[in-house]
Amino acid sequence: MVRFLAIAFLAPALSFAGSPSRILIVGDSHTAGPFGLGLLSALDSQPNLETALYASCGSRAEHWTGTPYSNRICSREKDYSQAKPVDFGAKDGSRPMKSLSALVSAGKPDVVVLALGTNSLPTDREASLDRAKKEVVRAIESAKSRGARCIWVGPPNEPTERFPKSVQDCFSSMLRTTVEANGCRFVDSRDFTNAADTALDRSSHLHYYGRAGTKWGEAVGGKIVCDLRPSPQNCGGGSGGGGLSGGTTKGRVGSGIAN
Repeated sequence: MVRFLAIAFLAPALSFAGSPSRILIVGDSHTAGPFGLGLLSALDSQPNLETALYASCGSRAEHWTGTPYSNRICSREKDYSQAKPVDFGAKDGSRPMKSLSALVSAGKPDVVVLALGTNSLPTDREASLDRAKKEVVRAIESAKSRGARCIWVGPPNEPTERFPKSVQDCFSSMLRTTVEANGCRFVDSRDFTNAADTALDRSSHLHYYGRAGTKWGEAVGGKIVCDLRPSPQNCGGGSGGGGLSGGTTKGRVGSGIAN
C-alpha cells in the first residue's frame, strides 16, 4: 500500500487545461499500422494534448539512437501541427529516419512514448539480450535528454510458432527490468493483446490488423492518459516502476505536467 501511494504521488499528471502538453511517439511497424492509429485516437481525443508520431517498419531501439537507417518498406509520420499522419511506402523510395535525440530537441515533448521491441525478439540468448538492453538504455537516455517523461510500450503477444513463449517471457522480463531501472514507465502490451488476432497477417504473422490493432492502441492510449491524469486512478494493465518519473527538469511552463 505504501508503494502504491508513493507511485501515485510521484507520477506527473496532465491537467488537460492551459497550454498544450506534447507527447512524442516513436515506434516500429506496429506503430506504423493500426496500433499507432488507435494510440493516436486515444491521445488526440483528450483536450490540450499535441501529439507527434514517427514510426519506421523493421526498426529497433538502436536505429533511433545510432547510425541513420533508411527504410524502404514503410513509415508513418505526424508532426505536432498535423491532424493526421502521413504514410510512406516503397513507391516513395528510401525514407531516412529522424534520430530520437533530434526529435526530442526540436519538439521538446513533455512525454516520450517508445513503442519498440518486437524486432529484437528472435532469440533469448544472453549476448542478444545484453545488446538489446544497451539499446534500450541509450534510447531512454535520448528520450529523457531534455527532461521529458518516458513511457516504454513493450511488444504484444506474438504467435508461439514464431517466438516461443519462453523467448517472449525472457525478453519482456529484461525489458521491464531495464526500463524501470532507468526511470521510465513500462506498459506491457501483452496485457491488451491475444496472439490469435495476428491471423489476418498472412505474410509475417506478427501484426495486428484491423480492429484488433486499433483496439490494442486505444487500450494503451487509455492507460497512458489514465496514468497522467491529475488524480491517479486504478488504471489497470502495465506496470509500476516508480510512476512516470522521467527527467530531472520541469515541463514547459503552463504545459499542465505536474512534477
